[in-house]
Amino acid sequence: MKNNQNKLTTISDAWRNAYGKDYEEGLYFLLNTNDLLERDVERICFEISEKRPIQYIIGNWDFYNGNYEVNSDVLIPRPETETLIEHIENSKLQPKSILDLGTGTGCIAIELSKIFPKATVDAVDLSLKAISIAKTNAKKNNANVRFLNSNWYQKVSLKYDLIVSNPPYVDKSANTNESLKFEPEEAIFSDENGLKDLRIIISQSKDYLNYGGIIFLEHSPEQKKIIKNLLKKNGFRAVTSIKDLKRTERFTFGKLE
Repeated sequence: MKNNQNKLTTISDAWRNAYGKDYEEGLYFLLNTNDLLERDVERICFEISEKRPIQYIIGNWDFYNGNYEVNSDVLIPRPETETLIEHIENSKLQPKSILDLGTGTGCIAIELSKIFPKATVDAVDLSLKAISIAKTNAKKNNANVRFLNSNWYQKVSLKYDLIVSNPPYVDKSANTNESLKFEPEEAIFSDENGLKDLRIIISQSKDYLNYGGIIFLEHSPEQKKIIKNLLKKNGFRAVTSIKDLKRTERFTFGKLE
């Protein structure tokens, strides 16, 4: 028991050496990790000193109604993105088929598969490592999702009622949070002021959406106007932006007509 307390003290001291008292919430999550005392304390302290994201140190993270394994091969699921899931769940949509582009951990596709258990749900990612983690998370969450290793629509052959994507949308020249250096660059940054991947997704979407289908995109608040115009130019109507948990307009959706 004393040895366990010494481990907790060592971890707490390492945390406060790195963060002071500015991030007590992270320490709380870490100290409440189920298998913390079975792990290599020296390794944990090193990761803390690097200011590695708490999600990667713990190795899993809650998102909406599920828990997801995470590592540096995938983007960390953000609570802001839960707004996307919540909006779709609370809408009157009843999609029979769903495509998630750039699935990462699989969290969006998996949560939507729970909400719409009768729907066919496909999810794609360019990273084989991400696909591997997503498959593990689908099994962990007892979700029926088909995963494809694909560069956006490259290996997609069907049409869907709903396309959802949280693609890379950060400008490579942006002054980003230091913690992002631990996450995969290809899941965060995009060329053309952060718009390259969003342009590809929008411009090709009508070939993969059923008539009357919906596309739902995450983007930076600064890109909202451009995204709305791109959707309208590509045949989408009722184009609408909604706010995330921080009250910034981070999501835009439209109906193909």
